[in-house]
Amino acid sequence: MRYLFKYSIYLLMLISIQAVGQQLPQFSQYFQNPYLINPAASSLYNDIDINVGIRQQWSGFDGAPLTYYAGGTVRLRSANRRRRINFSSRISRHGQLCQRKNRPRMVKKPKHIVGGLVMIDKLGFFSRNSIMGSYAYHHPISNKYYIAGALSMGWYGFNFNSSDVVAVDAIDNTYSDFIGNGSQSNLFDINAGILVYGDEFILGYSVYQIGQNQLRSDKRGVESSFSNASLKMHHYLTGSYNFGVSDIIDLTPSILLQFIDTAPLSFDLNLRAEYKKSIWIGISHRNEEGVVLSAGGVWDGWLKFGYAYDVSTSRVSNISSGSNEIVLGLLLNR
Repeated sequence: MRYLFKYSIYLLMLISIQAVGQQLPQFSQYFQNPYLINPAASSLYNDIDINVGIRQQWSGFDGAPLTYYAGGTVRLRSANRRRRINFSSRISRHGQLCQRKNRPRMVKKPKHIVGGLVMIDKLGFFSRNSIMGSYAYHHPISNKYYIAGALSMGWYGFNFNSSDVVAVDAIDNTYSDFIGNGSQSNLFDINAGILVYGDEFILGYSVYQIGQNQLRSDKRGVESSFSNASLKMHHYLTGSYNFGVSDIIDLTPSILLQFIDTAPLSFDLNLRAEYKKSIWIGISHRNEEGVVLSAGGVWDGWLKFGYAYDVSTSRVSNISSGSNEIVLGLLLNR
């Protein structure tokens, strides 16, 4: 990646993303870790939910998006909290806990949950680092369902690594102006989400980058524009329902709708099949992009793992062999 030609490609990609496309990382296993796209989807069925993941998008294309993340959510203890039944060994869709029908239900109680997420997202010469913290309140609306609301906030750091660029033309005014305006930007932002869920279904809405901040740098004490880019709000609407086909097979269809201010509607249609609440396979259709094949499971009720492979049907398939995503996580109860 040491030629102006490649630099121009990456710059155009950034401008395209900023102008009409997605600015946040795209994931295929958000059902494994819904906290990635909704801060209210935190510790839904376990006291502690920890996840790490890596996504390599457009494998085979030099400088393609590469994302790492690590995060978790923890349910805060209540001093007068009644001892509850531990169902952690029975896992279903999204880590859902399935009660046996002959087991008495306990009255659900409010939950206070804190969480955090650290992410590194790279695209060619550009990188975006973030550290976010969240608080969620889950209130029971019956013995079967909860409604949750959450806020998350934190730091975004944007950087352009000019040290890897060698311009063919030593006097390039466009490149010089871009670098002169500053190659780093730091800002704070806020996200929000709501969720209604039970043992069988999840319905949620979230919005990210509420501040719609302009990317600015502080170079030599003078605030200046970072390529005149600004953050756009991202809206996510999710829904899923778990059907028990038999005593050992469950099917879970789900949908993700994504709205961005300056981009057309994007949606995923997903179907997941589980065997004995421990092993699952899935298939997804992502409009105008391709198909996602995924598989994973939960070992001994506490260690979860998953792999997804995106098969592109767009023009990206001419330069890429697909995208890979791996997720590992822990589900724990006190």
